[in-house]
Amino acid sequence: MADSRTTDELLADIVTDFAAVIDFALKVSMSATGEPTTKAGEWGSIVFAKMCVNAISAKTLVTQEIFDHIAIVTVCRIMMESMTLYFYLHEDVASTEWQCRELAIALHDTTGRIKLMRGWQAKEEYADLIAGQDSLKAEMKANSFFQTLFSEQQTRLLSGEHFYIGGMNAAAVRAGWDQRNHCAV
Repeated sequence: MADSRTTDELLADIVTDFAAVIDFALKVSMSATGEPTTKAGEWGSIVFAKMCVNAISAKTLVTQEIFDHIAIVTVCRIMMESMTLYFYLHEDVASTEWQCRELAIALHDTTGRIKLMRGWQAKEEYADLIAGQDSLKAEMKANSFFQTLFSEQQTRLLSGEHFYIGGMNAAAVRAGWDQRNHCAV
């Protein structure tokens, strides 16, 4: 049976349902506040908060007078990437792989900070970040799991530009995303 609702009615119903999902997610987050957790849980909590904020942004964007498709798709892509990261942080992996993941994420973060600083400060002012970056690279090279990776994967991780072991698309597929849909957005 065909849906007899107009496009505006359908969108209003979807926004109402989405608002209920956001409200539920925020309640779940608040109920877990103060509970003991792991490093992955701590990072996951931050990513979850980001997903909630992005969901609120998407809801706000679709209710505006001007329907900005590009902005909505961009925020939705950010939510998809956040969900993939949340899953990646909570995958059950061996401790050496988790340590490698943790180092890769820290290296990625440090590399991003260096990029930001070099645009505004003299190199001497962020020398501590460069030293930290070098230290993280050395730790990663010494990690027994890292040593089992193909050299191309090692090079990508050591660049600090990537942090998903095996790539983001592979992590997205393991998280349940259809590869075509994930790549299309």
